[in-house]
Amino acid sequence: MSKTPPKPGTPDDGMEDYHRIADTVGGIPNLRGKDNLIQLAFAAGGTGLGAGAGWMLDIGPRLNLSAQVGLVIGAFLGLIASVFLSGFVLMVIGWVRESKRRKAGRGR
Repeated sequence: MSKTPPKPGTPDDGMEDYHRIADTVGGIPNLRGKDNLIQLAFAAGGTGLGAGAGWMLDIGPRLNLSAQVGLVIGAFLGLIASVFLSGFVLMVIGWVRESKRRKAGRGR
C-alpha cells in the first residue's frame, strides 16, 4: 500500500526535521521567514542606531578624521552588536519553540 506524499506546509513535509537540524547543528541556512525577518530588523536597526551614535559622538573628528568616517565606524560597530543580539534573541525563540514542540509530543 503506497502512502500519498504529504502536502507542503504540513509538519510531515521534511521541513520540520530540516529546521530542527539547522537550529541544533548550525552551519546550514535557516529557511524560516520569521527568523530571517527578525535578524533583518535587528541588523538594520542596529546599523542605523550605530551610525547615529557614531555621528552624535563625533567619533571621526576625535580620531582626526571626517564626520562621515565616524558615521561608518558607528554603523559597523552597531551592525556587529546587533547581529550578536539578534542571535541571542533567536536562541531564546528556539528554546521556546522546542519547549512547545516537546509539550505537543513532537519532540525527538
